[in-house]
Amino acid sequence: MNIQDELAKQNIILTKDVLIAKQLHEFKVDCPQTYCKSSRAKDDKTPLKVEMVVAEYAEWRCRHCLWSGHIGERAEVMEDAAGSVPAAPPKAPKNLPPDALAFLAAKGLTEEEATKYRISWDGTKKAIKIPYFEGDQIINYALVRITDGKSKLENPNKAVFYGIDKLGQNSEPVIMAQRELDAIVLMERGFLNVLGVPNGGDIAAKGDDFNHEPDKFAYLSHAAQKAKQWNQVKFAFDDTRDGLALRQELARRLGPGRCAVAKLTKGTVWATMQGLGGDMLCADINEAKALPIFGLYSVSDFEKELYAYFEYGMAAGVSTGWPNVDKLYTIVPGQLTVVTGIPNSGKSEWLDALSINLALNFGWRFAAFSPENGKEAHTTKLVEKRVEMSADPKSYRRMSFDTLKAGAKWVDTHYTFIESTDTMPTLEWILERAKDAALRYGIKGLIIDPWNRIEKVLGGKTETDYVGESIPKILRFAVNYGVHVWLVVHPKQQQKNHKTGKIDAPSLYDMAGSAHFVNMCDNGVVIHRSDSIDDTTEVLLRKVRFKHVGRRGETKLKYDAESGRFAPLDEEVSAEQKAASEKYKAASNGEDDAIVTYEVD
Repeated sequence: MNIQDELAKQNIILTKDVLIAKQLHEFKVDCPQTYCKSSRAKDDKTPLKVEMVVAEYAEWRCRHCLWSGHIGERAEVMEDAAGSVPAAPPKAPKNLPPDALAFLAAKGLTEEEATKYRISWDGTKKAIKIPYFEGDQIINYALVRITDGKSKLENPNKAVFYGIDKLGQNSEPVIMAQRELDAIVLMERGFLNVLGVPNGGDIAAKGDDFNHEPDKFAYLSHAAQKAKQWNQVKFAFDDTRDGLALRQELARRLGPGRCAVAKLTKGTVWATMQGLGGDMLCADINEAKALPIFGLYSVSDFEKELYAYFEYGMAAGVSTGWPNVDKLYTIVPGQLTVVTGIPNSGKSEWLDALSINLALNFGWRFAAFSPENGKEAHTTKLVEKRVEMSADPKSYRRMSFDTLKAGAKWVDTHYTFIESTDTMPTLEWILERAKDAALRYGIKGLIIDPWNRIEKVLGGKTETDYVGESIPKILRFAVNYGVHVWLVVHPKQQQKNHKTGKIDAPSLYDMAGSAHFVNMCDNGVVIHRSDSIDDTTEVLLRKVRFKHVGRRGETKLKYDAESGRFAPLDEEVSAEQKAASEKYKAASNGEDDAIVTYEVD
């Protein structure tokens, strides 16, 4: 086997000029992955590191998109004429005390199995240590307290799936367990492709002055390139509210169509193993049921969601950040809001301000297709709204460069920009990028602004027919990935009112293209300024499909051109409005825990 020819099949081309200095077996080259090329900086030319360990083995990893793989087998696991070369014996557990061994035994693991996975003991922290590997190198430890079984990463900044380094490329489903020890138990029962969720899925986020919140699901982002290739994922999570929430968020990002749920007889991997044995645990995993998306359902398919509705109420939307608007409109993942308004009415400004409020109050992340802004100008506008200062050199309150950098860092945490530099993109192309963003970044919101900047391949159809086929595609994406989509649609040309001399607010049926926009959307909003020099912005809710989300009506916001932010026009917001706004925030406890159902009517 010619290793360089095999690498070339992966579009990895090695030449002498890409050798790393003084490292004759290491190379840096351009990553051939299309997504990687389109998403990294133009001056980042060689993010892919390739290591030729022996003549018949090579491995690679991209530091930008994290694509990795290998060709051939390492010498220590290759067979020769005399048979297989024995692997180095694993290191024995370091002084595992009797109570630690008893704890592992109760979870279904023997001392020999602890040795196999190089589990050790931390006497200072009174916890067992489970090493995370990258190749042969330990990159992190999970510290598991034997008093309550809770685990914590020694270094939370290096959060990856436990077992991701051993994940094979076979056709077996990927099984996700809620803890590292759960994963080890399943591995020892003979399952392949088992991953353990670090910290039980609870990766603590540290804030700073600009609420810079790392993604709690960064371990999935780290595995995004591999995850795109997984045919099926089985969740073996605890039968608890935490386990349900973890399952829902991972299914939302991965896409529920390839996800299945193992109903553990005793509620957890540990309890089922301890109470009923390995055979029953294996049966539960093998009999995992696919998440329902379309079609017919039995109550057992959604009984957890049913009980959650009863206990916590219907999933009302989260606050817009404006108490007077909350009375009319709240935000629910999985819905489509169509926004319209005459030119220069502030549609894009209002949407940006709304997204800032959702990012600040609930940690939402967004993908934005906004070609009329451009990513540089759009980022500047978002920074202005975040720091509430202008970037205009003529402004007397212009932000400092350090403030700009801090604001840009915050924007980078909460926004990703969809942009095609070659041609006008199709809706399908935009939605594919949005699916990648849901998997990699966990976006909760998608802004498409505006509709007329999308390439429409009519193929003999009328525009009305095209819109009628396109809106269901947006709705399916929104529901399946738990993302709220805002679609900006310009109205037809409006005429001035002969009596007032001003242009009246358009109706939803004035949107150019098709009445399907208003007929199929969940919510319809008209943003209007009766006078272009007036700071008063009217927010007109013309359609709200579900009464627990909001209702039809009108309210007003005052626009601050210096900061780009909006505030209720009447600063004396009623006590009723304040209470309603706080209710939405309290119900979410600072984050959006709304139950997501996977169905489009």
